[in-house]
Amino acid sequence: MTVSVAGQTFGCHEESLLDAFYAGITGDEGLNRFYDSTIRRP
Repeated sequence: MTVSVAGQTFGCHEESLLDAFYAGITGDEGLNRFYDSTIRRP
């Protein structure tokens, strides 16, 4: 799994990650705005 946010990219390799799963964003502590998100399979 690779995640990119504001020009920063990080990731991890997880053998037990299922073929189907839910992904989401959690905002916390103050004003949070999420304008765009994309999920794609490499």
